[in-house]
Amino acid sequence: IMLATGARIGEALAIRWKDIDLKAARPTVTVNGTIVYMPRQGLTIQEHPKSAHSRQRYFLPAFAVEMLLRRQIGQLVANPWDVVFPSAVGSLRDPNNFRKQWRSARDELGFEWVTPHTFRKTVGTLLEASSGMAVASAQLGHSSENVTRKHYVQKTHEAPDNTTLLEAFGQRME
Repeated sequence: IMLATGARIGEALAIRWKDIDLKAARPTVTVNGTIVYMPRQGLTIQEHPKSAHSRQRYFLPAFAVEMLLRRQIGQLVANPWDVVFPSAVGSLRDPNNFRKQWRSARDELGFEWVTPHTFRKTVGTLLEASSGMAVASAQLGHSSENVTRKHYVQKTHEAPDNTTLLEAFGQRME
């Protein structure tokens, strides 16, 4: 879901089934909150994401719809929060525990460099390359394109295509 939306880990873990519409002509998920730890209360869902711009509805690509349908059918443990990604015992999944589990799995596979935040950066980079910085910034819920540019879009190491100019220059040299 993080790769399908660019959502932060806490936002992804706070998605509830009521936030998803898989029956729509274009299936969607709405990010309405994030998992937070409250002293003397434990984990809870904060009823808004990290920023006001992050509360948004995302259209889901087919791979995400397929994954959600499999989860919906295969979810064996009831959870009172009705979250899509509960812990093994049906409670809210702690983002820190998820990160530890992720580190263990990725290290075994040889992908030590991949963090949950890598998915968010990947979405930003892909969208910027195909549709521009404004689209990437809007998808990630940033208030400014500068935030997206500075922290989320992989800088290219490819020079611009100057072959026409250089070819003309080369022709004059002959």
